[in-house]
Amino acid sequence: MEPNDRLIHRFLDGELTEGEIETLETQLRSGSDFRRAFYECVMLEEALRGEFRRLEVGSKRRGAGSGERDLRRHWRLSLAAAAAVIALVLAIGYFLGAGDYRGEIVASADCDYRSAGSAGGERLEPGERLEIARGVLEIELTPSARVVVEGPAELVVRNRSGDVELRRGRAFFDLGPGSRGLEVTTPSGRLVDIGTRFGVSVMGGREEVQVMEGIVEAWRGDELLGRVHAGEAAAFHGERYVGIDYRPAEVLTALPAEVALMRDGFDGEDETRMATRSAPVGGPWFELEEFGSHRIPPEELASRGASVVRAGAYDTSGGFRIVWTPVEGLPEGRTVYLLRLRTRPTLSESQPGNRLASEGAERVALTRLRTPVLGLGGRGSEDGHFWFIESGEEQAVENSSHVPVSSEQELLLRYDSRTGLAEMFRGTGSEIQLVSRRQVAAGLSFDGVVVMNHERWGDVALDHLEVDAVVYPDAEPAPPGE
Repeated sequence: MEPNDRLIHRFLDGELTEGEIETLETQLRSGSDFRRAFYECVMLEEALRGEFRRLEVGSKRRGAGSGERDLRRHWRLSLAAAAAVIALVLAIGYFLGAGDYRGEIVASADCDYRSAGSAGGERLEPGERLEIARGVLEIELTPSARVVVEGPAELVVRNRSGDVELRRGRAFFDLGPGSRGLEVTTPSGRLVDIGTRFGVSVMGGREEVQVMEGIVEAWRGDELLGRVHAGEAAAFHGERYVGIDYRPAEVLTALPAEVALMRDGFDGEDETRMATRSAPVGGPWFELEEFGSHRIPPEELASRGASVVRAGAYDTSGGFRIVWTPVEGLPEGRTVYLLRLRTRPTLSESQPGNRLASEGAERVALTRLRTPVLGLGGRGSEDGHFWFIESGEEQAVENSSHVPVSSEQELLLRYDSRTGLAEMFRGTGSEIQLVSRRQVAAGLSFDGVVVMNHERWGDVALDHLEVDAVVYPDAEPAPPGE
């Protein structure tokens, strides 16, 4: 037996001398490998201790014998040794970061969440309720424990030790050394880890746990309902946990990948033609005479002037315009696309005779095969000139956001290729607000971005435009009940 192994076993047997206690403390301070080995042995010993206690209860029912006396002698510690063990356990908690709550939040680009009643936020305090409408976020509970939560979900961190109450949704817990005994409370009970990595699902009245590493104990009050080991899964059924198929691929263990597909801040010298520019992230811009079913009348081509950037913006004032840029490297599988744009007042607004409100029509859209597929469009109506979610060639007006096209705005279009849900948001950070949603076809794919006026008075000024893709793993969770 190696010296370090012998030292750990003597600690577990309660036989350490004062000199050995000092040696153990030194090893715990200086060696991360030793700390991990020590922690694993303590966890294993704890599991065995529970089994010994169960056997001891059975032995008492049959009458005390030599086995019981041996068991008692094995676990008996002197008062001084017990005090040393307690001090060491406290020291281990310090070295491994137990109870050192962090609460730092990192969210995917498509994540919409609220904590303490406010949108966004970089930290979750114990006792605050966290609601995730969509997307994924990760919380660093302690230096050695993190949780990845996929929306829709709701949870509360119960205390500074990082214990979590998962009220609904899916969560993955990665609990390393120093996270011993972390509890996850669900509507049906509580789950206690023993050095584990596991996923929990609370959806549609059904609770499941998938264990990748270690052991999870399921408790209701003081009653142990069962243990779920690595490579196993269980679902709560009635008053107990029952085994189900192990499906680790359904557990999201990290934030989804994010890909920047296109970025343009429209910088450059004034009067630079769009057709001579390329987006800093993405491809070149092309000035076109037709796009899909939209064609610029010949008389407009001669009178409108070139499409140019001015003062750090692309302003479409002055007539029919179509500019398009390709987007390459689009991922496959479930992808959430994010189209962001920032607008400013157009040059044409102060011009006499401007009929923007009643006759204007403009569009910023994701495209496929030189045809608009999904985007944000402005359209005049009796009530004003507002942004809409537009799908395909149509220019819908039934889902008005009541967000004026002509004012300064920061807008986000979010499209989930799995569900087909398109949503428009206004603002950023803690001020972001959902203003419109629309169900469109699922599985749409794109190859470019178009900015166009398809009426004489359709004017918009962009000073920033970007497209991102949030890429999720291929595996999808099974519907509740399967």
